[in-house]
Amino acid sequence: MPKKVSPQQLSVKTLYTLLVISYLTLLFVWLTGFRYWVSYPADMATAAAQQQRGIESLAQALSLAQEQLQIMTNDHAQWDDSWDFIRNGRDKNGYLSSNFIVSTFASLSLNGVMILDHNQTLRAGYRYSNANGQLEHYSGTTDRLLPPILQTVLLGSTPATAMTLIDGFPTMIAANPISRSDGTGEGVGWMVFMKHLNNSMLGDFERITRLNIAAVAITNPAQGFDEPVSIAMISVIRCLLDPFEQPVYCLKITDPDLSLPHLLNMNTLQEMLIIGAIPVSLFSIILHLIITPLKVANSHLLRNLKLGHIKELPLTQSFYITEIAQLANSHNQLVATIRDQNQRLEVLSHTDALTGVRNRRGFDRMQERAWYRLCRNPLSMALIMIDIDYFKLYNDRYGHQQGDQALQQVATALSKLARRTDEEIARFGGEEFVLLVYADSREELEQLCTQITNAIRILAIPHPDSDVSHRLTISMGAAWIHHGGPWLGFISAEEWLQLADQALYLAKNNGRNQYRVIDVASLRPAAGSDSADGDLADGNTADLGFASRQSTSWPE
Repeated sequence: MPKKVSPQQLSVKTLYTLLVISYLTLLFVWLTGFRYWVSYPADMATAAAQQQRGIESLAQALSLAQEQLQIMTNDHAQWDDSWDFIRNGRDKNGYLSSNFIVSTFASLSLNGVMILDHNQTLRAGYRYSNANGQLEHYSGTTDRLLPPILQTVLLGSTPATAMTLIDGFPTMIAANPISRSDGTGEGVGWMVFMKHLNNSMLGDFERITRLNIAAVAITNPAQGFDEPVSIAMISVIRCLLDPFEQPVYCLKITDPDLSLPHLLNMNTLQEMLIIGAIPVSLFSIILHLIITPLKVANSHLLRNLKLGHIKELPLTQSFYITEIAQLANSHNQLVATIRDQNQRLEVLSHTDALTGVRNRRGFDRMQERAWYRLCRNPLSMALIMIDIDYFKLYNDRYGHQQGDQALQQVATALSKLARRTDEEIARFGGEEFVLLVYADSREELEQLCTQITNAIRILAIPHPDSDVSHRLTISMGAAWIHHGGPWLGFISAEEWLQLADQALYLAKNNGRNQYRVIDVASLRPAAGSDSADGDLADGNTADLGFASRQSTSWPE
């Protein structure tokens, strides 16, 4: 008889050991595979997105710096003195010596200025060194001085900015056509401002973005700031490119709040052993303590992505795990940082850099809100246009820098007259300001106009070239709305501003150093009549409202 083969026997201990080893092996393989293919890529994608947001915030800061340089260039380019200098061919009134001095370059953080005629011939040029505080003149031909990128920029007829290398330094340049102060006249040349991208500026960017930024050697190929982050790294290198897509300056960008995920670590292995020892109980605990908060966080992030906004992750009792709580706190800190940056950028975009009050863009927003309230509520409000009398003559005598100081003093004085929460002051143009105030009666508005005049008079700013006073004075034009409401539908917010401008024109045409007021209600058309609309369109407001009845001048 054939010998029977006994089946292989295993002890319970051996079987248990094999099962445990198999379970742990399968668990290790499964968890490792899950980590490698699912959760680890998701963590890396989150880290890359965080790094991308940091790069974008730095790019916004750089763009804002170029915009501010463009604004400064425009202020000097749209100036009658600059126009006269190019047209006359000589420095007749000391324009160069009074405006392009060491203090100007130091206060504006400029490193170079070029004034060119329409043939791109250098008429005046200055180079300023931050290291020794020395100001020197350019000399030589324009072709040698101007980098190819700037020559390309000047081929156009509109303001432009660019990055390039000048004298070996990474430099932001802004070029503006030179025209008169009122913007009329063909461009007779170019005003070019240059500003080095130095360590001080990088330090400012670090404070704004909360990133660590360091200059590095130019890489090849160079990645610009529009290059997306595909893989999260400890640091990334991005380069500022000129319009020819050539690298000018490369930066090493490190986010100190960024923590790169690891595929496997000791904590992961320990968790696997614990799960293997007590799989059932630990599974329920992990389900509650890890998976649940992750789902909450993921759902929150997906909802933010779908709605297109960023909100803080609410911390509930489900966030027991330290790492998850830290991740949630890091996310919330990042949200707070982004909000703070957005608020700062919002404030900067609506604030006049010279006077600190709202700029034209900020005024447009505040006028829109005021008009919305007036059309729906019986409020009484006046829009007052304010113009400094003979301010060009003041600048001609004292120079652009002292003129800026006078504008700052006037803006400070006007700001103190905005008494209520919704009352605002803004710089409308070069020497023009606009004030939105409540005025329940004509007498209250007249008192306010008197207060404004007295506030400027108290400044006692000498102005010997003025035809109306030996001190700086203003002219005002107000468009007053008494008890607003739906009846305002016959005009628009823009026409409200035009009425204030027409009142200002009347005040200036009548001798300046006075105010004129137009009562908007007096322009309201009668039922079934279109004549008032025609008058408003044609600007015939000289004898309407109390524009002709209420005018006051203050002779010295």
